[in-house]
Amino acid sequence: MDRRHFLHIISAHGVTSFLPIYAGAQSDLSRIDVPTKSRAVRNGVQTGFRAGVVGVGRAGLDVLSMLIVRLPTYFRMIAISTVAEPLENMPAHRRILVGGVPHKRIKSDDAHRSNVRRNAWAASGQIDEAVTGLDVVLVVAGMGCVAGTVLSTVVAQVARKRRIFTIGIPILPFDWEGEKRNHTARNGAREFGHCVHSLYPIHNDAMARDAGELATVDDVFSKTFMAVRELCLRETTDSRLDAQYARLR
Repeated sequence: MDRRHFLHIISAHGVTSFLPIYAGAQSDLSRIDVPTKSRAVRNGVQTGFRAGVVGVGRAGLDVLSMLIVRLPTYFRMIAISTVAEPLENMPAHRRILVGGVPHKRIKSDDAHRSNVRRNAWAASGQIDEAVTGLDVVLVVAGMGCVAGTVLSTVVAQVARKRRIFTIGIPILPFDWEGEKRNHTARNGAREFGHCVHSLYPIHNDAMARDAGELATVDDVFSKTFMAVRELCLRETTDSRLDAQYARLR
């Protein structure tokens, strides 16, 4: 599939309809070790830190499903969504449904965002319980849609109140998805950045360029998955954790 054909198909049907949902994820939770302490070792001594990845909204859940079997077992996987269906078969350690959000938008975009934000804070106790005991949390969310844009900031604020080092990984839409969506995404990423200790934006257009002119859909989104995975592993190395905790003190 050439690049022009690829972009035309996604433009017609929407990006998320082509995401490889839960590809490679294990449906049997018994096969996922419940995280306790890190197995990372420094100079023969176990470091003992615990890390978590929070997938927020549709794009965040898709990335999380790929990471579940591709990260060390000391990562706690947390899935958060405003829609029940994607959570049902998600093999995460914690699954949180932010309820009371209608499938159709109400009144206006601003009213819809306010409604989602209210429900997110109503679920903050569940979010707090899910991240309790972690030292580092990486929040992965697609920017531009209401769920990822709004919920990610609430998750980050809850984690920071726990004095957990919080890393934001916003996934930004393609330019051709429209100025309105991109404007929402940029503003959302900016607000998200104010709520986390470190921010690492991932641009869909950059992933498509890296994948090459003849890339398939899977090739492009695999780039996104691998970028997030590398960030997770890199940001939870011992040397980086030492620096992160020094910033919190």
